[in-house]
Amino acid sequence: SLQERRLALEAVFEERERALEERQRALEADGERQRQELDETAEREAREAEARSADRRREAHDREKEAHDLERSLAGQRELHQSLDDQRQALQGSLEGLRTAGEREARELETSIAARRLQVRELEASVEHQRGVARDEDALLSEERRIHLEERRGLGTSPGG
Repeated sequence: SLQERRLALEAVFEERERALEERQRALEADGERQRQELDETAEREAREAEARSADRRREAHDREKEAHDLERSLAGQRELHQSLDDQRQALQGSLEGLRTAGEREARELETSIAARRLQVRELEASVEHQRGVARDEDALLSEERRIHLEERRGLGTSPGG
């Protein structure tokens, strides 16, 4: 009958409606779960990206610090090099001054030595001359003594003496 058929159709319709509603709830639940998973994935990826970004910032900061340290070291090396160069030039100037002074002193010493040698030769000549004079005087004195002795002998042997 029509009524039974209508009731049967209504029952099928209600059953299909319930099945659709369950399916809709299941899809909504699945959609919510997927949305939460996507949110969690997005948050995780955002944290990882932030961590990578922080790592890169730290690395960049470290490189910048290293570059600054190298610049300071290089500046220090330049200053040291300049200081050593200045010291080298000063030492070369000092060495040149010492060399000039040493050469001047050597010339002065050579002149002084030559003058002393001349004085020594003059003294040797004077000594030799004095020796000659002394020999001549000794010879004269010896002659005088001999004459004096002969005179004394002659006086002592003469008859009236």
